[in-house]
Amino acid sequence: MLVELGPCSPASALAWIGYARSVLSGRAPNGEPVSVDVPDEVAVQFIDYLMEWEKAARAGDSLRWSAEMEPALVEYLVHRFHRIAGQLAEAADRRGSSLMPA
Repeated sequence: MLVELGPCSPASALAWIGYARSVLSGRAPNGEPVSVDVPDEVAVQFIDYLMEWEKAARAGDSLRWSAEMEPALVEYLVHRFHRIAGQLAEAADRRGSSLMPA
């Protein structure tokens, strides 16, 4: 399956990549603790993709990235991403504010 990301402005992509790295490390960009359920093997895969996307974002005027991936892996990673996003949204609701970039 071909997976494509972009086009996206490098500044926006880099802001979200930084945010994602913070979340995976257990801290929001402002230093606030963040608790998400991410299995180690998923975190490693996400970190690898974040490195690829950062490289692509720094390479030009627009982030564009694509890769051939196994459909089962795409489904699994999208499901994990959805769970993480849901956990972050619930925490933001409880806190009354979001830590995500604009």
